[in-house]
Amino acid sequence: MDAGAGGEGAGPGVFAWIGRHQARLFFPLLLLEGLNLQVNSVLYLRGRARREVLLEGTLFAVHAVGYLALAFSVLSPGKAVVLILLHQGLFGVHLGSVFAPNHKGMMMPAPGEKWCHLRRQVLTSRNVRGGLFTDWFTGG
Repeated sequence: MDAGAGGEGAGPGVFAWIGRHQARLFFPLLLLEGLNLQVNSVLYLRGRARREVLLEGTLFAVHAVGYLALAFSVLSPGKAVVLILLHQGLFGVHLGSVFAPNHKGMMMPAPGEKWCHLRRQVLTSRNVRGGLFTDWFTGG
């Protein structure tokens, strides 16, 4: 199979393969979203103002140390690692399950087109109506 043969996500490499199979990989990849958010939180601080780095970095470090301390003080090391992996994996799946239905099939800005924050928020999301469980599951 030619990796560079047409279509969206075509090209060599792992990312191209993921792009071609993203529908089937959606939920498995969401298991990594919690880790992705943690890494991007740290990477966000690069190139920021010193005051912002100190504040955000300190808050992130306090959260990380508290999270790990609580997990490892209450559970054995093996169980703590399993809990953290399970928690972060389910966190990613939950976020994806909430955000994806709200944005799929909605208008997106064309390449190079600039939208203000309000326009982007209104036009790229939809009102999802559901029952009591849906309201609870998605945070209202």
